Amino acid sequence: MSQKSIICFGEVLWDCLPRGLFLGGAPFNVAYHLHRLGRLPLMVSSVGADFLGEETLERMDRTGLDTGYVKVRDDLRTGAVKVRVNEAGNATYDILHPAAWDRVELDDDDLRELRYAGGIVYGSLAMRDTPNRRTLSRLLDGFGGLKVCDVNLRPSFDDREYGLELMSRADVVKLNDEELEELTGESISIQNPERGLEALRGLTGNERVCVTFGADGALFADDGVIVRAAAPKVEVRDTVGAGDAFTAAFVDRLMSGLAAEEDPDLLEWPCALGAFVAGQDGAQPSYDPADLRGQ
Repeated sequence: MSQKSIICFGEVLWDCLPRGLFLGGAPFNVAYHLHRLGRLPLMVSSVGADFLGEETLERMDRTGLDTGYVKVRDDLRTGAVKVRVNEAGNATYDILHPAAWDRVELDDDDLRELRYAGGIVYGSLAMRDTPNRRTLSRLLDGFGGLKVCDVNLRPSFDDREYGLELMSRADVVKLNDEELEELTGESISIQNPERGLEALRGLTGNERVCVTFGADGALFADDGVIVRAAAPKVEVRDTVGAGDAFTAAFVDRLMSGLAAEEDPDLLEWPCALGAFVAGQDGAQPSYDPADLRGQ
């Protein structure tokens, strides 16, 4: 298996927005953008044996995404979420439960193959039920690639203690400022994040933490070194998937192996891609990365 391959573990679902149905789910959005960026994402999830499940697999095929680790279940429906977007473009979510992606299963052959991937991205939402917690734990045991935990706290699926456990198993943690404050109880800003970062380090042991601050940009703390980037100004259509686009570009840069202070694109490019997606409808707009970088 190529070291360019990156596992994206978790939910595949349909976002029901006022403007229509859009295929999404945080790890699936990450997989979409990683593919755009030239990586080999391996989506590990489940869909139902229904129309939306069939449409999911067909769209993955058309996009060029590998469907080999997306299982079809006849006992649960394909995931869906009703998204409400306010006047500022910010989204709230009503997530169907249970859904097919709550039961992701891998056999021994799958596990042997996937452990040779170059990286894995996983989040907290997909671990709302015990079966996925077990599957992910088996996958992480002995995994030698880069492990990135993309925290995704969603009421009422926001188990703090388990979320901290997930982060403790990662090499790199990515979360937003609200999630960091919720987990640590510390107020932070992009200019003064130290108390929050120190509190998270005490809870999880993580030395490499990326925090996004919406329109204010992002920072990455890497073993005591903090780098920052501002977010480009954009007319927001909706924020659905903007953070996932950031995650994909950030993971892509991490896989280059450069130290934080040596890579000027480490945060600037993820901020730019996240801002671009926030200015589009849905989480997976069509684009050429070379065109965006040339703007």
